[in-house]
Amino acid sequence: MIMINQLNGAMSNPLFGVGVAEKVKSFIPADAGFDIGLQDDQDFDQLYAGLKKSWESNPNLTSMNIIEQLRKFINKNGEQPYKAISTQTSVIARVLERAKTEIGAEPPLYAALNESLCFAVVSNGMLNSFMAKMREIPKDPEPW
Repeated sequence: MIMINQLNGAMSNPLFGVGVAEKVKSFIPADAGFDIGLQDDQDFDQLYAGLKKSWESNPNLTSMNIIEQLRKFINKNGEQPYKAISTQTSVIARVLERAKTEIGAEPPLYAALNESLCFAVVSNGMLNSFMAKMREIPKDPEPW
């Protein structure tokens, strides 16, 4: 949750000019579609049903609510398949695509899902960057 709050702050910080969300959206055209592997996935179907129930009871879900529900999702086997940041981008993209086909691009929900996707892309990028830096071989220290 802390990382989401930090990302939210960074994305809306006017000191950075164009926000991170706008930069990410420029790389992902709204009507481009995603290569998100739409194979039959019971976990995804269960997650989508839960999200759909949530936004039907509260149409003003925020991106934070969506990501939190994704992280806390427990499948029928008692596992949390979408807890890892690395799984969230493709899953949110699948939710976005299915919601768009089923209910259309309704402003509050579609905007929240789109923002969730941006958070997931940025979070995954930050994690991958951090992991790459951690794997770098350190340079020999300079002599004193």
